[in-house]
Amino acid sequence: MEELFHAYVVGGARATARAHIESMLTEHGFVKTNNADFVFRELVSFSMEDARELRLWQELTSMNGGHKVHVVYADFITREAENALLKTLEEPIPNTHIFFAIPKPDVLLPTLLSRVRVITPVRNDDFKKEAIDFLRSTQQQRLSHVAKLVEKSDDEEAAAEVRERTLALLDALEQSLSDDLQKNKLKLEQILKYKKYLYIPGASSRMILETLALVL
Repeated sequence: MEELFHAYVVGGARATARAHIESMLTEHGFVKTNNADFVFRELVSFSMEDARELRLWQELTSMNGGHKVHVVYADFITREAENALLKTLEEPIPNTHIFFAIPKPDVLLPTLLSRVRVITPVRNDDFKKEAIDFLRSTQQQRLSHVAKLVEKSDDEEAAAEVRERTLALLDALEQSLSDDLQKNKLKLEQILKYKKYLYIPGASSRMILETLALVL
């Protein structure tokens, strides 16, 4: 099995990127649970300050004496942050691995991309079409769509399935809106905020989707 590279950029929808990264970590025997050497962050914009914090983290000694992993989910990386990352990425530290999940890796600086391995998992076009239709619909049509999406969430197993479909839809919405980051920045921030709510035990997929149906 090929060893993990120092740094990766994973493209596509966040749900797809997340599944791919988790698969890679599992394949290499990296355990995330209760592991002080695992860090992940979800952001709209990865800034210069974030780049400095990543640099400092990279220089820390492993708490467990093994591999360290830092995963960043972001819609875009500022140009200043990209330039700041160049030194971090060109000076790899053994057993330290960095993953950036960003919808469109091709917008990054060529000099940055030359220092990482770029992965673009196969995306789910069904959710892409669903996201486009959702954005083009009226508020009433969106609410009707939400009602159909969550109508079978009356038991724990069904609720988990609805939550996964909700996350996939939010990721697809995020990817569609990232085509024009400047225009859609506020909408992307709304999606990220409500996506975080989905990770809270007992969070209502229906309430989150209905709110987004009204504000996007």
